[in-house]
Amino acid sequence: MDFHVQINNEKFRVIEQESNQGYNLILAKDDLIVGSATLEYYPNIDSLYFNRLFVQDEFRGQGLASEILKRVINYSKKTQKKIHNELNPYGDLDLEQLTKFYTDHGFIEIKKGLLYFIP
Repeated sequence: MDFHVQINNEKFRVIEQESNQGYNLILAKDDLIVGSATLEYYPNIDSLYFNRLFVQDEFRGQGLASEILKRVINYSKKTQKKIHNELNPYGDLDLEQLTKFYTDHGFIEIKKGLLYFIP
């Protein structure tokens, strides 16, 4: 699926791809990929592994990660599959900041660095 959204008065293209391996979302401005997220199906388990959420440095702080995460959560709700998220701080945010970001969007902290979203 391919459509456009307005975020902070800017137009972005959203590309969603579903397969038997999972779900991918790409957020683009013109021909530049500015953000993405990937969910992978766990074999024989009724949940999705949150592999990655990424926003290009120059586009951070504009709410794009929240917009991407809302669409990831909508996919979880649509498929009725939990999201398993092992936090791996490697960018600007530390573990506490990442945990707050995800719990602010409805994820539940199971233990330090491990969160779930349950639709």
